[in-house]
Amino acid sequence: MVLAATGRFGTIGTFYPDEVLGLSFERYCLDKKLDAYPKIDTLIHGGGVVGEPLVRQDLAGARRVNVEKTGELVTQLIEDRGLKRLVYISSAHVYAPSGNNYRLPENSPLGPVNFYAEQKLEAELSLSDQLAKSDVELLILRVFSIFGTNGQGFTLGGRLRDLVHGKSVEIGNADDIRDFLTPSVVARAIYELAKGSHQGILNVCTGRPTRISEAVDSWFHVSNPKGRVSYVAGRSTFPFLVGDPAQLNSVLAKPLEFLPGEA
Repeated sequence: MVLAATGRFGTIGTFYPDEVLGLSFERYCLDKKLDAYPKIDTLIHGGGVVGEPLVRQDLAGARRVNVEKTGELVTQLIEDRGLKRLVYISSAHVYAPSGNNYRLPENSPLGPVNFYAEQKLEAELSLSDQLAKSDVELLILRVFSIFGTNGQGFTLGGRLRDLVHGKSVEIGNADDIRDFLTPSVVARAIYELAKGSHQGILNVCTGRPTRISEAVDSWFHVSNPKGRVSYVAGRSTFPFLVGDPAQLNSVLAKPLEFLPGEA
């Protein structure tokens, strides 16, 4: 089976096994090293304009990439490479905010609270319609909160990276509750799911609620970064974002865990 991925060198994609080939999405063409492969059986699609700050810089341009070009890429791979399975990497932020202590199952009400999540949901719906009458398998993965030092500068991961480099960092909304996973754990789960046959929608989560400040403190304890951290108490518009992993756990070999030491 030939397995390829967009976003191959991003926060999550960099942790995929070597056998997962990188597909150039921004240039909208197949990488030269893929020319030797007449078929691509499975695509993990995680590339695009990622994160609310980047999307806000050019809403129309981001939508063109995240929604329209996504559909065009899938069409191209079906026609040119015989694509049989698509794993689309979405976000848990497509869900509507829930009450405290409520773990979101996959059938929870939808209600994106920012433009990035709106585009993720639009892409989910568009791909579902596009592939409904085809033989291509579709698996949508709604990934919960990523906790790693290789994130973009405006993310929590970017702040962790600053701490590693010895900078003083202030983290806001420190009382928010999240369902954290490190990029390496998420990558391993995506890879396992991509090689399987499950279709539909799955949360990629642990079901374990963790306060942001507690997660950072746990990472601090095992990593001993050079920088100093301070917290700003308070909560965001999405104060509690924790998934129900029941469906995921029925598919994976074992439940996922939050491992701060792998951040």
